[in-house]
Amino acid sequence: MSEPVRSFALAAYDIGLCVVPPKEDGSKQPLVDYVEYDGQQKWTWKHWQEHRPDQEKVEGWYANGRTGLGYICGAISKNLELFEFDDGTVYDEFKVIAHASGLGELVDRIEAGYLERTPNGGIHWFYRCTLIEGNTELARRPKRPEEMQHATDKVKVLIETRGEGGYAVVAPSNGKVHPTGRAYHLIQGGPSTIVTITPDERESLWELARTFDEMPRATFTEPSVKPKSLFKNCRGAACRALSGPGN
Repeated sequence: MSEPVRSFALAAYDIGLCVVPPKEDGSKQPLVDYVEYDGQQKWTWKHWQEHRPDQEKVEGWYANGRTGLGYICGAISKNLELFEFDDGTVYDEFKVIAHASGLGELVDRIEAGYLERTPNGGIHWFYRCTLIEGNTELARRPKRPEEMQHATDKVKVLIETRGEGGYAVVAPSNGKVHPTGRAYHLIQGGPSTIVTITPDERESLWELARTFDEMPRATFTEPSVKPKSLFKNCRGAACRALSGPGN
């Protein structure tokens, strides 16, 4: 039995988080269960987005040495939202700018409440807010050729959130939970110290995050009008007057 993971899972459950373990196949996906969903019995995890498992269920999941822990975000976990940096360099730059722009106290407060590092060097912040939304990609960039796993794998997410209905794998998950086999590490705080921020504070974080987006902006080019389409119903002198000299 992986006692630290089990103990952490039960402690998180006790303070109101919706605890659902991840699969141990490197997919970082939540464990599915045979439950009633949409009026029928099926294998799914989405039932837990609206119905928190009871303690007996959680204890059963962790009775045989499971090494992964995950939370379902949103209202089911008391308005929990994850703010995630997938790129460690972007995280460092974000903190510098946040402190320079008056958001340093907010960032420090969130990190004191719950700060962890992912196996790939990313960063998780958890907070609660009366206003949350669904999963949102706040900043992205085009992938470099060596980063692409297939022809359509063209975008790298830099900063994103997991909100209503979202799922996050968290510390102290380890072993086969992550494709690298490495562990998630809690740096500061934990489930019992997650802070609540205001909608205005949340908007300030999101606004700053969006400035890190590097995706090319779509440009609008006014379509040229073809003479045929403009004058196709025109006849005689009237047509010549509209088309102008030389036409």
